[in-house]
Amino acid sequence: MSDTQGDGPLSNQTATVETEPVVIGYCVHCRTKRQMQNAIQVCNRRGRYDLKGYCAVCGKAMYRLGGWEAVAAAARRNTER
Repeated sequence: MSDTQGDGPLSNQTATVETEPVVIGYCVHCRTKRQMQNAIQVCNRRGRYDLKGYCAVCGKAMYRLGGWEAVAAAARRNTER
């Protein structure tokens, strides 16, 4: 029997889809705040963490000071309001 009918070894597992947190940064090309795609955490030359990604509208490179902790803190502040 095939696994598509729900009687195989994978039928009891639920699919977990991890979504990236929404990262908002300033796009210099668009001159406004935009959503950042493919954001990765990088270490700058001072040893602090920043986020590097691409603008969702124009595709140019974006940079945001502060790592994932800063994004989580901003999300907590927005949900408290």
